[in-house]
Amino acid sequence: MKSRIRKKLLFILIILIFTSCGQRYSGKVAPKAVNGVLDLSGWNFEKDGPVELKGDWKFYWKNLINPTVLVKGHIPQFDSLVNVPGRWDSGKKKFPKYGFGSFLLKVKGLDDKLTYFFDSPEVFTAYKMFIASKDGVRKIFNVGEVGKQKRFEHPRFSFEISKVDSLGDINLLVHVSNFYYRFGKINSPPRIGLQSQIKWFFEYNKYRDFFGIGVLFIMALYHLILFYQRKKDKSSLYFSLLCFNLFVRLMCTGYYINWAFDSSSPLIFILSTKLEYLSLSTFMTCGLFFLGEIFDNVFSRLKKVSLYVSLFFISIILFTPPNIFSQKIILMSIFSSIGIIFYVGIGLLLKLYLNKTKFSKEVLVSVLFMLMGFIHDMLVTPFNLLSPPMIGPLTMVIWVFFQCYILSIKFSNAFTKSETLSKDLHLMVESRTSQLKDANLNLENSNNALEEFHTQRNIFFANLSHELRTPLNAILGFSKILQKKLTETNKYEKEYVDSINTSGKSLLRMVNSVHDFSKIELNELKVIKQKCNLKEILNSVSLFFKNEAYYKGLNFQFTLPDDIPASIETDELALKQILDNILNNALKFTKNGYISLEIKAIFKGYSENKFDLYIHIADTGQGMKEEKLAQLFQPFSQIHKHGTIQERGSGLGLYISQKIINDLGGDIQVTSKVGKGSVFTISLKDTTFFNEETESRNFSYKFFGDTILIADDVPINIKLYEAYFSMHNLKIESAQNGSELLKKVKEVRPDLIVTDFEMPEFNADEVLTILRTKNINTPVVLISALKVEEGIKKEFQSFLQKPVDEEDFLNEIARHLKHEKVFINEIAKVGPSYAFSLPKNLSKEDLKLILETHATIKKWRNSMEITNMEKEIPFFKEKLMHTKLNVLLVLLDKVEESAVKFNISKIESLLDYAIEKLKNQD
Repeated sequence: MKSRIRKKLLFILIILIFTSCGQRYSGKVAPKAVNGVLDLSGWNFEKDGPVELKGDWKFYWKNLINPTVLVKGHIPQFDSLVNVPGRWDSGKKKFPKYGFGSFLLKVKGLDDKLTYFFDSPEVFTAYKMFIASKDGVRKIFNVGEVGKQKRFEHPRFSFEISKVDSLGDINLLVHVSNFYYRFGKINSPPRIGLQSQIKWFFEYNKYRDFFGIGVLFIMALYHLILFYQRKKDKSSLYFSLLCFNLFVRLMCTGYYINWAFDSSSPLIFILSTKLEYLSLSTFMTCGLFFLGEIFDNVFSRLKKVSLYVSLFFISIILFTPPNIFSQKIILMSIFSSIGIIFYVGIGLLLKLYLNKTKFSKEVLVSVLFMLMGFIHDMLVTPFNLLSPPMIGPLTMVIWVFFQCYILSIKFSNAFTKSETLSKDLHLMVESRTSQLKDANLNLENSNNALEEFHTQRNIFFANLSHELRTPLNAILGFSKILQKKLTETNKYEKEYVDSINTSGKSLLRMVNSVHDFSKIELNELKVIKQKCNLKEILNSVSLFFKNEAYYKGLNFQFTLPDDIPASIETDELALKQILDNILNNALKFTKNGYISLEIKAIFKGYSENKFDLYIHIADTGQGMKEEKLAQLFQPFSQIHKHGTIQERGSGLGLYISQKIINDLGGDIQVTSKVGKGSVFTISLKDTTFFNEETESRNFSYKFFGDTILIADDVPINIKLYEAYFSMHNLKIESAQNGSELLKKVKEVRPDLIVTDFEMPEFNADEVLTILRTKNINTPVVLISALKVEEGIKKEFQSFLQKPVDEEDFLNEIARHLKHEKVFINEIAKVGPSYAFSLPKNLSKEDLKLILETHATIKKWRNSMEITNMEKEIPFFKEKLMHTKLNVLLVLLDKVEESAVKFNISKIESLLDYAIEKLKNQD
């Protein structure tokens, strides 16, 4: 049914087009000019219609004849007879392409009692047209500006009509100049006729073109918007480009672009000419890309060929002037290329039609129909066999309507399919909704079971943490005390105690990691930013790992610039945990060389109290392959799975560190090379700092005999705390349950109470309530391995988490008891940050290198030539990098830094220190 309707519409459309092209006049062949004279005495304008003034015109090269000469009957000797329409070199004489001249035609037999109308000739550059008769000279057309030189010519393209009375025998004179087009010519001669005839032709051409331009512009805009809304279907885009291409061609081949941009400048002529030829070069490519979307990939090869051809001609048109790209050879190339592609395309369409491909019939008919329209304009119209002329633009519009029809069918099918799918989807949704209800019920039951599992798991982790932390408290505490008391004479005993302490710390880290991982999963791991002492944190961490590195035979380098703020706003425990995790990994996987901790600060401005804190942790350990770095921050990830027992861990440290750093608003990056080590960079942006001086942590506490009452149901913990306080002039009393604690408070009246949370008979919070009701306000420090609620913690004066470090314990006790601080010369104890010790058992090569380094440093010290130092230091750093003497690198960095700042006194101090340390090996 639809196919029949389409056939009927197509048939009716073709009939309407070709019935509009019937004869309007008698069909009598119009006379032509001979030897510059056109005799119209036998022509009946009312019956036979208007006449195009074709034939032989007299041509005068480089002579713009004064029309007043013609009125007096003086006709100059012409240079050649030129057939109009045609070029001025179409006669016997071959004139240059560029120049100026006059066309002259004598018209006889016009009725001087009639009023005639002329429509303007088609000249691609600039011209003036005059009528010289017995009544004088009349200028009837003036298009552009005729010039004898290029700089004086202003080309323009326009259609006009002019009314002339009382003619009789006349001379038509046309001045033409050409310096921009490929040749000078009258492309279409002027036409003479009665008013109704000439106006009809003029109006027909104008409205026909306006109709075509409007339709093409609307189609281009509509389908461009359609593509914007649905970018997956490119057929709308290519059809929009095709319509816009035809729109530009119609605008440029008529006078419309000159009408829209009325200017005497040649630029408009050049622009319109370029656009005209560009549209000619790209028309076929746009059409093929559109058909390629309609018929899948049938036109894929032809599309490529057409695209390359178009790009070639576009480059010529864009970068050459009109008088170059409009040459005959280029035009023939364009037309022949387009023609070949056109006919190959018709062949493919015919093949599709024979295969009964959808839409092939409509496309083939529309293409053939448009082809017939062009044949009509090029071959039939010049001989006045059909009227109206120039139906090519009309067939373009009809072709566009055919393609619109195809697209509408395509979109209609798509909408129909979409509606069908929507209905099917609705049914599927209803069915699926029913299934989901059942699934949701099962999922809810599963979620309840999972929540119960999480609850039980948390209880398990809490109990496990408590049970493990309690014995670890004693293991770490007593092993640390034994480490201090054992000397080198107890070599084996000291090694055993060191192993106990190291293993205990490893176990504690694992317990903490599993506990923190559980918190992360439950979104309970929070960071609390508050004011803390950055330098104390860094010194504390570095001192611990300096000792650990020393025991392992490694050099630990710690760089803390003077401009680092003492106090910042961050989570102290979180920062310590991050540094501990990363440095511990560096310690585990580094067997030779060094570990470095370097701190840098970039200030935003002291008025803002903000700075960017960068912490670089580097090592010379095993390193990692680049492809392994992506796994580094995954939970339970172990890059070195085949390492020793000491090198393995829970695989949670870096995962937890990254989460904490992100919560602090920072970032962590890592670079690594196998066999050369790794570098971790922690950046904490926009960190708040406080401008204040803080006292050094290099001190010990001196107490004044106050009494501390310790309550814990585990006797070994009481012994550990007694050991902590035994060297600090404190009296210790103990209790093993809540009742005994209350009794001892009455008996000894302690200055401070330290109590575990869970105890027989009374827990710590119950004991605290009893004490406060009896107006006993002794400070109470709560210590526990359990997770204690924040509300309960706030009731006590302090809280410590087991296992408790001795230093942290003493710091907390000092908050509540009278004490003095005894400062220690830490520099004398551990040396400055650039201090180094040469390793033992050096090879001959190492000793030789020491001698060379010692001599060079002495030379620097004696000469103090800063420029030479800056040149030579990088050489020595590279030389020492992979030797046992890499312990000198930190000192050389300091020398280099001081040299840049021209700090002479600091350089002298550093060099003196190095000379003193190296002279024993000299």
